[in-house]
Amino acid sequence: MENFHYFATFALGWATAPTREEAIEKLVAANRNELKPIVKNTQKDGLPGAYIWTCKVHAPADANYKIEWYQPKGVETSDHQEHAVTYLTNTQIAHCRTYEGESKALREQLEDRTQLLRNLSYSVVTAESIHDSNVQKYAQEAKEFAVPSA
Repeated sequence: MENFHYFATFALGWATAPTREEAIEKLVAANRNELKPIVKNTQKDGLPGAYIWTCKVHAPADANYKIEWYQPKGVETSDHQEHAVTYLTNTQIAHCRTYEGESKALREQLEDRTQLLRNLSYSVVTAESIHDSNVQKYAQEAKEFAVPSA
């Protein structure tokens, strides 16, 4: 028996299975009738489809853990992914991975770095000396940002 399984969830419920694909398909199959109009309506609003959140649960499929706010609790999880159901009929499902969470984090990093560069530029322009404490402070922060995180 595997020491992990996958968990998929959205507003109408959740499902588990040995693979991420199976968990998504199981979740959609159990809620197909309710989900079909949701997929159509989200696409009319300019979204790619109905949102599904998935993760790998580091416990056997028969492990006992709680589900709170549509997420596993009391057990380790990883490989969190967001998906959108983009097409759904009585016999077919199409979904794709979305990157909303990742792109939001990258936007925030970019905003932080942009603000840091503004601070550094302003402190250099207004400083009487390159040894001014603000210049030193923002130069150090810029160096720390420049080092790629592991």
